[in-house]
Amino acid sequence: MDDPALGDLLRQFGLSEKEIDTYLVLLEHGEAKASTIADDAGVSKRYVYSVSEQLEERGFVSVNDHAVPTTIRANPPEEVVGTLLEEVERMRPALEERYSQAPQPAEEFEVIKSRVTVLKRVSELIDEAEGEVILSIPFGQLGEVAEALRAAVDRGVLVLLVVTGVDPDASDLADDL
Repeated sequence: MDDPALGDLLRQFGLSEKEIDTYLVLLEHGEAKASTIADDAGVSKRYVYSVSEQLEERGFVSVNDHAVPTTIRANPPEEVVGTLLEEVERMRPALEERYSQAPQPAEEFEVIKSRVTVLKRVSELIDEAEGEVILSIPFGQLGEVAEALRAAVDRGVLVLLVVTGVDPDASDLADDL
């Protein structure tokens, strides 16, 4: 795996560009002085100390500041991967808890056989609409949902109608809408 691909993976675990550069240099050296790392990573020595502390907290490196000069050692990959897996596993219960609490998606469709129930349900859905209503309805039933459609328009809901079976001579209701 090349450095950019490895860098992308490390970035997913929250490492910054400079942390990634510093860590990759450390992996190449195994153990090195801060000045060596700074030169190879293109950052200041002070920054190497700062980044090394952060990487040590995350389990990527070990800092030996009891020796002069201070040396920084990359932890074995198995250790680093183990630490990352532990972080991911600590996250699992919270994810599962939130997932199980997620509301189940509403049913996509309903089968209704009664005309009265259909018109009642259509009116309820129109009353609940917040953004838009798209409705195809026979002209003969338009009057039964006309009030709900007017109220929706008054609320600022976009209403698009496809009306079938229109009698051109009896279009008073259509004019009112």
